[in-house]
Amino acid sequence: MVIEKVGSYFGAGLCHQQTALTLTYQGIAMPVCSRCAGVYIAFLVSLVGLVVLDWNIKEKFVSHKRLLVMLFFLLLMAADVALTTLGVYEPINLVRFFTGFMFGWFLPLVLLPVKNSVMFRLSKTTAYLAHKSRFLLWIGLGLSTMVIFYFTGYPLIRLWSVVAVGGILAFMANLVLILFFSLCVRCQGRIKQGWPQAGIYIFAGIAAAVVLSGLAAIRPWLLS
Repeated sequence: MVIEKVGSYFGAGLCHQQTALTLTYQGIAMPVCSRCAGVYIAFLVSLVGLVVLDWNIKEKFVSHKRLLVMLFFLLLMAADVALTTLGVYEPINLVRFFTGFMFGWFLPLVLLPVKNSVMFRLSKTTAYLAHKSRFLLWIGLGLSTMVIFYFTGYPLIRLWSVVAVGGILAFMANLVLILFFSLCVRCQGRIKQGWPQAGIYIFAGIAAAVVLSGLAAIRPWLLS
């Protein structure tokens, strides 16, 4: 299918796509390996959850305690990668998925404040999910997503593949915006909140697709 080919092409820019490490079902493979699928699916759902639960633009990092939680999941994923690489143990792909998911879930809490701080000039410095109730709802959304994926990941692999590709594009678009506004000093803090943002995000999405296409195109040369 065209969707699968497009997804695989974008995924090639950021993932090794080894077949043995990729979730597959009835001959259909996800566009990235199981660990990357967890990261990018979590990133997209978490990002949407943050916008819905805490729609005001924030530029302050979350509390140190919550950043430490994210660091813990980063180290957990890193340990999973290291132990697998060293041959100490060989986790199943679902384990790889969930270690990636837990890290990807907290990733927007870092990228969003960084992006907002260079794009917007905000008078209030507040953090996302400062209210405990919103934080708990956001955590509940993450746990629910993991449970839903556990029961539907294989039979609905095409749907989850689309979500993963959306996460890849969203992740790259945020990196593009951070890089662009960090380098363009005149542009910093000049974007108005509201509808004028739409054009910027469309530009970032197109730029992200171009970057991913370029990475996918040069991958064979890098591996040769």
